[in-house]
Amino acid sequence: MRNVDSKMVEAGLDEIKRIGNRIYSGEYVSRMDGSFAFDHALLCAQILYGNNHDTFRRIVALRRGYDRKGRGMVDFTKDDGAGRALLELRGVAHSMKAAVKRGLAPWGALRTAGDVFRDMHSLGQESLGIPRYGKNIAAVLGAAALEGALKRLAEEKQLDVAGKDMDKVIDALADPKAKVIQGTEVQVLRKMKKARKHALHGEWDKIDEAEARHVLGVLRDFIDNHLA
Repeated sequence: MRNVDSKMVEAGLDEIKRIGNRIYSGEYVSRMDGSFAFDHALLCAQILYGNNHDTFRRIVALRRGYDRKGRGMVDFTKDDGAGRALLELRGVAHSMKAAVKRGLAPWGALRTAGDVFRDMHSLGQESLGIPRYGKNIAAVLGAAALEGALKRLAEEKQLDVAGKDMDKVIDALADPKAKVIQGTEVQVLRKMKKARKHALHGEWDKIDEAEARHVLGVLRDFIDNHLA
């Protein structure tokens, strides 16, 4: 589980730093890119620390300040807060990645996989109440947690899924020899591929609240059925 999470977390933190570096270099950053950085940061902090940790709470506070600044482009040289929030987020991401590299990240205080994914589900549900961007956060959390849960289950069943994408993991779980998932559940999970692509690639115009809720529902059912 930690290897899977480590790759996901490091990729997310690299993306946050990339966006922050653009502001630091005097470039403009779209409001959507900034929101995407915060989505990644919340997900990474949730995986590493859980939602009661000071780091997670700091990111939530920064996100609220960022969202209050309205729309448009973020220009650090002129903006009165949004650019600064992203630069501070860049620093938080740097610290989190350093902790991962040094093996100091607590990884959710040794909680079980089911607990971690349930927390992500709960956070996704709460995010739906955030105006404008809530559906995006919920979809990212739901899709990332579902992919992680699938890989976790496959690893527990000693299936070789290292480096494989979500489709291949589902294939391994549905293989007649394994019979870990069967019937309609396989069909439902396969349909998540498109939602995952939209969420984790930041295709926000292709995600609506109904789809975000559906992803969270599939995640909840999977956890209850396999990681309880």
